[in-house]
Amino acid sequence: MTQKKALLLLACVSLLAVSLMHMIHGSFTHDSFAYLLTTEHFRGQTEMFDVRRISLFTFFLIPFTGSIVLLYLALAGVAMAALIVISRIVDFFGPENTGYFLLFIVPSYLTYILTSILQESCALLFLSLVVWFLLKKKPALAALFTALCVFTRPAMLAFIPGIVLAFVYRRHFYGDVQEGRFSSRVLLQKSGMIFCDGAFFCLLVMIFGAACAALLLLLTPDPLIAFKTLAARFIPDSLMRWGFPALWFGLFGVLLAPVVLFSYYTLYKKRRAAFVFFALLFVPYLLGVWYQASIRYIIYLILPLATGFSLIPIHRWDSHLRVALALVAIASCLYPFGPLVYYYDYTRFERVVGLSAKPYIYFDSEYKKNQYENLCRLLKSTVRNPEEQRLLDSYRGSALLAYIQTHICSDKKNPRPR
Repeated sequence: MTQKKALLLLACVSLLAVSLMHMIHGSFTHDSFAYLLTTEHFRGQTEMFDVRRISLFTFFLIPFTGSIVLLYLALAGVAMAALIVISRIVDFFGPENTGYFLLFIVPSYLTYILTSILQESCALLFLSLVVWFLLKKKPALAALFTALCVFTRPAMLAFIPGIVLAFVYRRHFYGDVQEGRFSSRVLLQKSGMIFCDGAFFCLLVMIFGAACAALLLLLTPDPLIAFKTLAARFIPDSLMRWGFPALWFGLFGVLLAPVVLFSYYTLYKKRRAAFVFFALLFVPYLLGVWYQASIRYIIYLILPLATGFSLIPIHRWDSHLRVALALVAIASCLYPFGPLVYYYDYTRFERVVGLSAKPYIYFDSEYKKNQYENLCRLLKSTVRNPEEQRLLDSYRGSALLAYIQTHICSDKKNPRPR
């Protein structure tokens, strides 16, 4: 077995292990309950559903919601497929090491991909396919997966400007930058073709998007309801918003931030054309999602990061230095942000930063588990103080409380959803 295949297998095992951990803890979050209830509604199992959660992701969930094991296996499988496509993208640029596979094994990163039962794994797969087909100069397939990506996860709409820029760059300027022949004169000479090709690609995306919307008409009379909801939502979280750039380098843990920076630098120095390609793709997106400022919005940076990391000549390093890097990686993935944890406090109805000595993935799972058990206790309690009653009333009619009441509180032997 080659080293690459061995690392790919290890990444698969890691995904399944993290999936198992979340399944055992029942680590769902608010949006997850809404998606599951909506999917169960279309399976004829419940009256309640949330129109904002109707997307292509709803179609994907329908075959698997009957079994929590199948559901997590399906999500892990999609995430694994995304990592395989990413490896093909890295191979396209000529990697100098296979160590970038280690990035796919970090538990905290895998948690962000799976994020309980949300669309991240599907969105990562589709975005990776978009990038792959852009690089292979296949605009029709790139446009198709752009539409699928957006209608699977509406927030990916912010990627469209970057995808269009990356398309025209790959078509007209990639070779010039690669050969060091790019200039403003070349840009002016090709301005007409740039406009025509950009408009053509946008038209393809619109055509495939219309097909996706038509498919959603089977579920809802308004296939754009999720986009309308997203456009009207703003999270007033100044603390996280100003700290958002720090997450770009701390996605795998603050201790690995220097390695992340060095990966981007290596990409810039050794594959300048690829660096510009990824910059055009991601900068508009990162600016577009700034209002949300959530780490789930930047996991897609694995694409340029893995490419840059693959260009670092690790095989030439001293063995002691390689061991030190491995130890730092292990420590960093256990404590991705050090002792700081960032979470939604359901008793205060706001996102907060706190302290915890536990690794993030365990803190996250345990916190959610305690939240659901506390809400179960309040639902069953006949005597509540005013604060407890206020907390319970704030969740009345929500998908979170409905799912907890029907799937968790009603099953004493197995507190996990079925």
